[in-house]
Amino acid sequence: MKLALKIRFRSEQRRRAGSILLEVSVAAFVLAIAVAGSSQYLTTALNSSEKTQRITRAALMCESRIAEALAKKSSAVSSEEGVFETDRDWRWKQVVESGPFSSVGRVTVLVFFANDKKPVCSLTRLFPIAKQKSDSKAGNPR
Repeated sequence: MKLALKIRFRSEQRRRAGSILLEVSVAAFVLAIAVAGSSQYLTTALNSSEKTQRITRAALMCESRIAEALAKKSSAVSSEEGVFETDRDWRWKQVVESGPFSSVGRVTVLVFFANDKKPVCSLTRLFPIAKQKSDSKAGNPR
């Protein structure tokens, strides 16, 4: 009888050890799935953060380029393109057009990253066009 109890006790221990192994395996599997799902969300968040940083940087470069263009005399503002001196990976294109009125011009700056065809940022501003003074007034006594 004692032998039967010992054998029964040992078989219960083995069964318990087997169920513990199964529980640990299931827990490890669930944890692996949770980590894989979390890593996908983390990757998406990092990509979104990088894209936001790129757009913000392009917007600041756009503002800078438009400020440089408008700091010139209105007659000197012209369509041109170039590369930013601070970062050669970024390039810009400046387009000058007539504005809604004859005394107003419109300057649009597009900022591109590397060799992308689509601009990362574009910004348009209106600027006053200085009228030329005419000295040929008839009958102007001096």
